[in-house]
Amino acid sequence: MGAFCTCTVDIISKSGFSMREGIAYCNHCSKPEVSSSSNTPVKAQGAGNLITDLFDFKFEKFVSVAYFQLLYAISVILWTIVAVVALFFFWSYSSDLSGGLVFLFTLVIPGVYFLVLIYTRMSIELIVNFFQIGKDIKSLRDADQ
Repeated sequence: MGAFCTCTVDIISKSGFSMREGIAYCNHCSKPEVSSSSNTPVKAQGAGNLITDLFDFKFEKFVSVAYFQLLYAISVILWTIVAVVALFFFWSYSSDLSGGLVFLFTLVIPGVYFLVLIYTRMSIELIVNFFQIGKDIKSLRDADQ
């Protein structure tokens, strides 16, 4: 029973509960509420069929996060192909280039590849965080109603 809020009614009426990920947490002791709230969503937002969610004209379900996963997977595949082709190009024309230059590009291309992947990942995470903030604000607004 210690995992749930045991604050008195007087404290709860002063501090209240806040919603995080569909669970009501006590603002006083930060433990989950004992009783399940009627405002707790049954289905996660954006969960469902991505094709049918595209035709949600009320914009109640966000599909952007799922598509960002696909976008990131495609970008990883494309950047990997670019890096492998660049390495193959420099290795195949190594007879025309000096050995030190080929060795330099053999070290630089993977380094640039990982820097580009880190930048791509951070950019997508920044955008996804904006959607998560919007979802959290919506759940707070729904909890107050």
